Amino acid sequence: MTTKIFTLILASLLIISCDDKTKQQPADQQPVESTNISAIEQAPTPTSESEPSQSIEQTMDENTRQAYAQSEKMNLWLSVFNYDYGYFGRKLNKNVKNTSTLINLDQKAKKVLQNCGEKNNACTLEAIKKDPLKNFSLVLNLSLPSEKLLHNYKLLIDELEKSEPRLLELDIEGKKFAENYVKLALVLHELQKYALNGEYQSDNYQKAPKLFNQLANSYNEFMQTQHSAKLIYNKLYNEIHDIQKLDFKKRGLTLQYDCMEIMDITKEIVGLINNTFDEKNNFKNLDTQAIELKIQQIVDISDNLKKYKGNDSVIKTQGLNRIYYDGFVDYLPKMITQIKLVLNKLDDKDVNQEIKSLNTTENSLIQLYNNSTN
Repeated sequence: MTTKIFTLILASLLIISCDDKTKQQPADQQPVESTNISAIEQAPTPTSESEPSQSIEQTMDENTRQAYAQSEKMNLWLSVFNYDYGYFGRKLNKNVKNTSTLINLDQKAKKVLQNCGEKNNACTLEAIKKDPLKNFSLVLNLSLPSEKLLHNYKLLIDELEKSEPRLLELDIEGKKFAENYVKLALVLHELQKYALNGEYQSDNYQKAPKLFNQLANSYNEFMQTQHSAKLIYNKLYNEIHDIQKLDFKKRGLTLQYDCMEIMDITKEIVGLINNTFDEKNNFKNLDTQAIELKIQQIVDISDNLKKYKGNDSVIKTQGLNRIYYDGFVDYLPKMITQIKLVLNKLDDKDVNQEIKSLNTTENSLIQLYNNSTN
């Protein structure tokens, strides 16, 4: 499930000591008031250098502190859902190797089923016999995870599910997601083994429909679990997202707030376009004027963000990754341009291609945002 939800901010990146803040900077390098409608006040500067250093985490109320703790675990579950095992392993301090075969097994299963299925997507004996080379050559060429890798994957999932803080519904659905993913891998293995051994030739394809049917069932079960996990993640994400955003505003983390605001506005725009576009390439009640106003909001905020490109000291004290912040800001014009392209081609036959590009562009922006904030 390559969800377009971006990751939540980790508290460890917001621990900015008073010592950092007391270092005087030129006035033109200080974050200015947000250009967004909701202005952000600057964080108060300590009046005395003799005051004890106090981290942002220490000054949080319990509700906010808990939200940041939950966000770290949620990001780990998100990495599982998006098959980002590198992030998953780093955060759990585990050396996760050779995970390429563990990526997009659902897409591999879908391709096998579509390759074999007739109009009703059923892999019947007649359909299999009609073109066995077509059906089994694809299965034979699948790159699948080893049993050892699947075992290690399950161990990591168990560790994540039992780790603190407990997230109740998300932990339960996350584990179901992983269990059904492993089950899907095992069914693919069984089908591939049947093809590798040439058993389909000796039994005249009699076992093949059963194996393809098992694959279809496993795929459908996984997709249902994936959908449930996404719903639960999104619900919890929205709750924590609002707490974090309010926290940025309280602390004067202007750049953090503005980056998140841009992502929120972008998500609204892309959602409006996706939800009003039908299969016949028509738009139903798309409020273009509202989108144009939102585009201007992105432009205004991005103009402010551009002022701090390359300013390592400000970017760091704002809790952002100094390496990726510039890339995120540089990519914003491409996002804006793509939104405008869709609006300019609403009546064109190929507008669906521009919408695909819009979603791809948003995904890239999300990745840059994730990198800059985590």
